[in-house]
Amino acid sequence: MPDTQPPPASRMLDSPCAGVSFPLALEASSKSYLVTKDDDSEDDGSLRWAFAQANEHPGIDEVVVAADLVVRSTGDIEVNGAIVLRGENAASEITNVSDDAALFLDYNADEEFPFFASNIVLSGASDAADPLGLYFRSEVCSVGLHNVTLQGFADYGLLVGDTWPFPLFEIKDSFVTGNRTSGHGYGDGAITLENEGIAGDIRIINTEFRDNEVTAFNVYADLDSSSDLRSTMLVENSRFINNRETSDDERAGALQLSWVSADSLEEEEGLPPIPGPFLTIRDTLFENNAGGLVGAVGIGGLSFSNETSAEATMVSIERSTFDDNVALISSPGYNGLASDIQIQSESLDDFPGVTALRVSDSTFQSAADSSVPNIHFDEVDGRHVFDHITLVGNGISYRDSVEENASFEFTNSVLSTGTRDPLEFDDAPMRAGVAAKAAGEDVVPAFSESHMAYTTAPSLVPAGEGRLVGTTADFALGALDASLGLTPVMVPGTGSKLIDAAGPGGSPTDQRGLARPQGAGPDIGAVEVETQPATIEIGDDQTGNAGDTITFDVTRANATENPWTGEATVKVTTHDGTATAGTDYTGIEETLTWEDGDTSPKTVTVHTSPGHVGEGNVTFTVTLSDPGTNTTLGDRVTATGTIIRDEDGGTVTPPKPDPKPKPEPGKTGTKDPLADSGSNAFAGIAVIGALLAAAGGAFLLLRRRRGTAA
Repeated sequence: MPDTQPPPASRMLDSPCAGVSFPLALEASSKSYLVTKDDDSEDDGSLRWAFAQANEHPGIDEVVVAADLVVRSTGDIEVNGAIVLRGENAASEITNVSDDAALFLDYNADEEFPFFASNIVLSGASDAADPLGLYFRSEVCSVGLHNVTLQGFADYGLLVGDTWPFPLFEIKDSFVTGNRTSGHGYGDGAITLENEGIAGDIRIINTEFRDNEVTAFNVYADLDSSSDLRSTMLVENSRFINNRETSDDERAGALQLSWVSADSLEEEEGLPPIPGPFLTIRDTLFENNAGGLVGAVGIGGLSFSNETSAEATMVSIERSTFDDNVALISSPGYNGLASDIQIQSESLDDFPGVTALRVSDSTFQSAADSSVPNIHFDEVDGRHVFDHITLVGNGISYRDSVEENASFEFTNSVLSTGTRDPLEFDDAPMRAGVAAKAAGEDVVPAFSESHMAYTTAPSLVPAGEGRLVGTTADFALGALDASLGLTPVMVPGTGSKLIDAAGPGGSPTDQRGLARPQGAGPDIGAVEVETQPATIEIGDDQTGNAGDTITFDVTRANATENPWTGEATVKVTTHDGTATAGTDYTGIEETLTWEDGDTSPKTVTVHTSPGHVGEGNVTFTVTLSDPGTNTTLGDRVTATGTIIRDEDGGTVTPPKPDPKPKPEPGKTGTKDPLADSGSNAFAGIAVIGALLAAAGGAFLLLRRRRGTAA
């Protein structure tokens, strides 16, 4: 997926890493050192030799590990200058066999420098007690990891700290797995940024963190923005799966940030725009992560102070899925628990336009045995916006103080929480606040909603336009399906009340990137029910007598499973076979139209001309073509019409005889001798006459009636 984040805003800072980008480009004077030996010696071709050579040479140099080579190192390899470390192929590996030493460490550098690794496996040996990873404590000012596997280390796979500013950390197309804690307290995550502060950008792109027995990614530093710098963090198209932090009650299992701050911001010439967001999580999966207070994402606090009136968003979560994450501790003390997102403090300095958290087009599902809310706030300030989310689980909760500008806006979302209130205050002070508000004090958030769906209506949110309250069967949400996009989603089933029930606004695409709306209106929740084009087919071949009409059915073949497609159109045209338009039938060329939701069949009627004696049956065809928007043609697009014309002129019905004349009233006359036999006799004679005429005996019959002998 393309990198949508702007270039690092901190390039203006006074740092050797200002303006750095990854991959790190070599210079004309750069040297490359090839590692061909798998031992830990200092001989030519060894890993230690290569780094020693690169350290001695000024500028950016390259160390290359030969293809398929696995180097076993006892660690403490010094890095004191800008370096590119890469493997000749993806099987190139450096493994730390030491029981307690770092694999690499920065040491005795003349100035701070960047470090970049690509296309290589960096690992802790499975038979080592506590092999540590990369330890850049004081000299490295930016780190890039592309297509790197970081696995099997104790305490940390990478630890960066004590440098400021830190313009850029970027991990891309990488895999971080099997890292664990040792109890030594050297690090707090598989990757930990422990700087004095982050005055730059953090990017996690298309990277998977899996099966780490420690917080997967820990920013144990403030993400700072101020008048002369901007700091942002982007997590995009990544996966955090089965990461468990068990050594610390505070940290999340997947992603932990200490603080996101944007203080004393001024709109100055040359600086990026203020609005943020400062933390963006997009197209990312958090599944089966566990931590002390929160399973997936923990944020210590949000802080905003701005001399301008510009609106800003602190945290934005877009098109992401949270599934089966859990909080591990049962007695949290002051802080509340959450399975998916927890923000402990919000201090937005009474700026009404600041959005603390915006969640859109995202899906949440609680673990079956979890009772804690999906999202929790300890202190509430600023706006909190939830648009087009699907939540199946335990809802949202708030705990401690609420500032004057705190508000919560819910639109176009479904909160399926069973009988549980989807929006709870889990603390006595908050419940007291509700009572105080009833007495006229403004101490609880302002709530608003539009086009929301609940299994239990929230007690504190006034009913807004389009509110639905129904059962899980009414909403018919399917199981999480990972095959439909970048992140798993729940698609409403046939007949779901969520379909076409959302209001306007929101993003133009759903969590999968599917255009919204698909039907008559957008759907409530994170995903649109995808509608396939209307499939149009023509019915069976038809026959009809010459002079009659012949009718064909044209149907939507997939109407039952896919009633909503938007308007569908198809062109219908007749074509000559042995029949000729204008002589044997009236040709047609017309367009059939189905409006939204119209599933009824259409008919096409062809008028035929009377037959001619001596001609046999003739045929024409009716063909479908030119399908319009939301329309496709089915397997059967042509039908044949047959006009029936017998060789002797067709099926001609004999003319009926004239009715017997009635005598005028009051008059009598001589009766026709044949009339004595009654009307039946007359009818019989008429039939006999017709048969004789067919045999050429009309003349004999005529003479008999006149009394003339044959």
